[in-house]
Amino acid sequence: MVAIKGKSYWTLDKRITLYTLVAVGVSLLLGFYFMFHSSYQQHKRHFVSYHLNQLRMTAEYCIVPIELRQPEAAGEFIEKIAAQKMVECVQLVTPDGSVWLSYPAGNTFLGAALTTDSVQWAEEHLYVKADIRGMHAELLGYLYAKVNTSELRAFKQEQLWNSALLFVGCLLLCGIPLSVFLRSRLINPIIQLEHLLYEAVQNQTYYISDAPPRSSKEVRWLYERVAYILATIRLQLKELHQKQIDLEQQEGLYKALFDNELIGVLLVDLSENKILQSSPKAQEILNLKENDRQFASFFAQRTVYETFMKELTHKGRVTPQEALLRVKQHKNLWGLIAAKKAGHNIAEVVVQDISDMKHNMTELQRLSDELDNFVYHASHELRAPLRSILGIVQLMELNPSPANVQEYVNHLRRSIERLDETIQLVIAVSETKAHNKAEPVDLEDLIRYSVEHYNYLNQDGRIDIRYEVKFRSEVVIDKFSLSLIVNNLLSNALKYADYTKPYPMVYIIADVQDNNLILSIEDNGVGIPFEIQPHIFKMFYRGHERSEGAGLGLYIVKKVVNRLGGRILFVSEPARGTTFYVRLPLTKAPLYDYESAAAQ
Repeated sequence: MVAIKGKSYWTLDKRITLYTLVAVGVSLLLGFYFMFHSSYQQHKRHFVSYHLNQLRMTAEYCIVPIELRQPEAAGEFIEKIAAQKMVECVQLVTPDGSVWLSYPAGNTFLGAALTTDSVQWAEEHLYVKADIRGMHAELLGYLYAKVNTSELRAFKQEQLWNSALLFVGCLLLCGIPLSVFLRSRLINPIIQLEHLLYEAVQNQTYYISDAPPRSSKEVRWLYERVAYILATIRLQLKELHQKQIDLEQQEGLYKALFDNELIGVLLVDLSENKILQSSPKAQEILNLKENDRQFASFFAQRTVYETFMKELTHKGRVTPQEALLRVKQHKNLWGLIAAKKAGHNIAEVVVQDISDMKHNMTELQRLSDELDNFVYHASHELRAPLRSILGIVQLMELNPSPANVQEYVNHLRRSIERLDETIQLVIAVSETKAHNKAEPVDLEDLIRYSVEHYNYLNQDGRIDIRYEVKFRSEVVIDKFSLSLIVNNLLSNALKYADYTKPYPMVYIIADVQDNNLILSIEDNGVGIPFEIQPHIFKMFYRGHERSEGAGLGLYIVKKVVNRLGGRILFVSEPARGTTFYVRLPLTKAPLYDYESAAAQ
């Protein structure tokens, strides 16, 4: 016995001897079994045939007594067959099952042990039946016999022992010489091959020498096959080592991709629609929780998910595409999502948050549309005064009378003033985007200057213009932007004054609350019709019959207020007046005169 790593096993020569004996033994066992079985079956058939023929012959002897209505006369024949060595009982039975004769007497009806067959085997007996038929094949009765099978069983046991003794003898005479022959021809080269293989595996060289000299053809073939297998193993180990290196590199790259701070990575089980693993960035983008494992739940649109899965299933990959993703119960974001199959029912899904980019593109498109609209309307607004001037010049050419010169000049002045106003508004629109300089502003001086500047719109001084600044300090804000707001709202209040009223008025109030500048400009003018109120802040919108400007004033005010982070509201009722409210956040708190405040 040889021990390796605490375990023992038989050497190759002992195993070959054992295998040889087993092979020869199995072959002999099968041969003797078939021989024994054939002999026993032949003896069994002879045993059955003998007793069945004896019973049938006796049945023929009983035909005449039964036809003569003297079945007792058949007793001699029945007694004769019952006297045989192995026969235990014989009965003559009528067709309806009544027993005429029975030898020896007192036995139970034997027909119960037989069905439709002529022979029936029991545990230790053989039941035989023969039909008794007349000259015209009519059924006259039955003859039953019960035969003891002890002789047959004894024969079977004797044959079994004879076969066993013969099997052992043949095994000793054939198996041992054959095993000795095989050991003398094959064992030494194979034992040497076994040791070489053991050393090759232990040393991990996977190399053996050639077969010993004068080896048989089969042994040389065996050595060549083993050498070929070892060479294949060496090649596979080399490839496996290289694959292991590549796998480590891929794992490093995958880990770097998985821990990427720009894109999120998901591993998804397509068969169960579950997220198996997610990178930290994917968890951040999709707001993943422990129980958020259903991949479909992150698609805000079911049709997008179905298209995504269909393309992934049929093509094995999905090119990057935009999708609206659900990250919370009532919150969605735009994501760029792509996928690729990584195995059976496993897919790698890459997702990137493009909400900011989508918002910027939307805002850029809005600004582009707004710019196109502005250029379109500005060109028309600039062209209208120019066409008016051109028309007046053509009139002067056609009718150069000195009496009409003053009228022509007045028309030209109004067209030029309208052109200048439009150009100034266009310049104001561009400056509101570029100008953002916070500085201390004396609000009372700024409002007073605006009132004086637009006093020319106050016809005959009938409009009562009042203003009130409810704090004694300066505010830090963009002065240019604040001037645009006050000037445009004041000019609109004066333009749309209601001179039919006895006391037209404009009332301006300025105050500071919670570091916010609050402006209100109230008038009792003609008011704004309800149907045009939703549109008054649109570019180039003129909804009133008294509108003479370019329709940019309130648009500019709205833009400036939004740029400063403020808010503008208005309340207006036709024929009663309008009030605009503006709230602007201040860069710093008002610069109060602390000494004056302390003195007060």
